[in-house]
Amino acid sequence: MGKGYLVFFIALPLFLSVVQGALVEWDYTADGQHTDLTDYGNVKAIERQHYSKVYHQGAPYWWQGLHQDKVSPTQALYWPSPHQNFQSGFTANFGKVKKWAKAELGKADVYGRVRTFRLQASVDCKKYTVVNLEGTSVTTGRGTSSIQPSFTVDAHEHTFTWGDLAADSTWSNYVIFGQAFEAKCIRMEIGKWIPWHNSNVGWSKWRWFYDDSTTTVTTTITTTTATTNTVTTVTATSTTGTKTSTTTVTTTTLSNTQTTTTSTSSRPQQTLPRHQPLSRPAGTAGQQTVVLESEVPGGRWRCRMTG
Repeated sequence: MGKGYLVFFIALPLFLSVVQGALVEWDYTADGQHTDLTDYGNVKAIERQHYSKVYHQGAPYWWQGLHQDKVSPTQALYWPSPHQNFQSGFTANFGKVKKWAKAELGKADVYGRVRTFRLQASVDCKKYTVVNLEGTSVTTGRGTSSIQPSFTVDAHEHTFTWGDLAADSTWSNYVIFGQAFEAKCIRMEIGKWIPWHNSNVGWSKWRWFYDDSTTTVTTTITTTTATTNTVTTVTATSTTGTKTSTTTVTTTTLSNTQTTTTSTSSRPQQTLPRHQPLSRPAGTAGQQTVVLESEVPGGRWRCRMTG
């Protein structure tokens, strides 16, 4: 009885390239990007200023300092005796999900002083998670203070800590996130603050930068399925007394299939989808069963062959 051999040749080259682009600053003045600010917690800061967007045409200089690329002259907003333990702050709704990689954040020690704070992020502005600060670094910063404050990152607690400024002054620092994160809404929450003359805790800067890198994936899959010509001959012989009955069945299977698929895509950088395993093309190979039956003197015989 002959035997068939099934051979698969699979080639799967994968080419992956990441095109690094410069970080893009979020433009609060662009159409469709008029970012909304809302109070977080019971202590109001945004509503008291009569402004609900980072950019307002004709807004006073102190409010413009939030988004302008220059030293903030004074506080843009403040909380009178805000709750601590991350129960007070504000939320910025950018209206679009972006992958945020850098920010310039600033406080104002006009009177009350922010000591620690953290960031939370959400892609739907409903469910928030604390921004992971592992690998995050900060710059020395800029401001109106004659005293340069310390500014540190706690990668375990995922919080920032600021030192004190000179009286009635501002300071901001650039933050480069170790792990860029996707979000439509970003919230600032005050952890601790300390009073000085009074308890009005100020904020001065809220600039953000997103990663516009793209990932280009080119995948070429070539699958060649080759089945050798298979010739199977089955001979069954039954002898009863002096009579012999012989039955011969020959089966032949021929199959040669080649499939080539090429796909190329370019998209914003993101987690690559998992590739599904290759499956055998239907009908090109597999087991074949032959059942033989024959009447012979004295009875019946059956032969089953799988190959």
